Amino acid sequence: MAVTLRQLAQQLGLSAATLSMVLNNKPGISQQTRDRVMAAIHESGYVYKRPSAPIKPQNSSLTFAIYKKHGQLVSNTPFFSVLIEAIQRAAAVEGFALNLIYVNQGELERVPNSRSEGVLLLGTEMNQDDLTPLLHRAQPLVVLDNSFFGSPVNTVCIDNMGGMSQAVDLLVSQGHRHIGYLRSSVDIRNFRERRAGYYDAMRRSGLSLNESDVIALPPTIDGAHQALREYMAASPLLASAYVADMDFIALGAMQAMSDLGLHVGSDIALIGFDDIFLTATTVPALTTVHVYTDVLGATAVRRLSELIAQPDQQPTHIAVGTSLTLRSSVQSHV
Repeated sequence: MAVTLRQLAQQLGLSAATLSMVLNNKPGISQQTRDRVMAAIHESGYVYKRPSAPIKPQNSSLTFAIYKKHGQLVSNTPFFSVLIEAIQRAAAVEGFALNLIYVNQGELERVPNSRSEGVLLLGTEMNQDDLTPLLHRAQPLVVLDNSFFGSPVNTVCIDNMGGMSQAVDLLVSQGHRHIGYLRSSVDIRNFRERRAGYYDAMRRSGLSLNESDVIALPPTIDGAHQALREYMAASPLLASAYVADMDFIALGAMQAMSDLGLHVGSDIALIGFDDIFLTATTVPALTTVHVYTDVLGATAVRRLSELIAQPDQQPTHIAVGTSLTLRSSVQSHV
């Protein structure tokens, strides 16, 4: 009796989707697993017939829905234009056309149920309540840029806690012991996770936590610039270094610090988050947490493609790691 792919998967303790990815030479599988799968397939005599043409229907497409609750982040930050381009490239690689739509708060019924094979939803500005109407839709769905851990929905997000922890650890390694935090006055899950990463890294390093070192600023360059100027006019900055929720806040803070005679890098250290193109052009250039937008886009589209092919898979939450881009806004502190 011929063995099936599902039976082979059960014997190996792997999912049928993993075996399918190996047979189709898809990325994301370790070489050790690939060798193990191929050896088992050879021993079993399983015959795989590779399709001569893509299985996707002709003119297949995905819907990329950009959810705007207030638009203060999605509309105004270059990070998202780069991410959208990454999604478009990834969809083309997977053989999908991309239908781009904007969805305002309370309009999730506009997300189509039949015009495309699946929906990729940019959930940056979403909270748990916004997600509820989407939990029982039949169409494959992946939420991008929001973790929603504990919810029965597929997500691809940034490792925000890890990224902020990397930033604090760098400052500690450079001799800083009094590290402040420039947080966004607009609250989203990404920033809450970054805030948790800051507090966790400070505790791990044995550093004292003082709420006076946490300053709320608007998530725009001009807004952060003006707000920090006003703050510094009334209260001096006590910390020797600051991490910021996002590059826009860090860039605005850099301007305010310069206005009031502080030299970023030598007098005070500063780290942003996202690594938008502007960070390399400032004087001094801004050290920042690099977010891999290409990997986010490719991972989200690939996960949605898997769900379209096999809709009954268990939900997964994928967090894409970050790295530090080291520039001159951080120097050794003795």
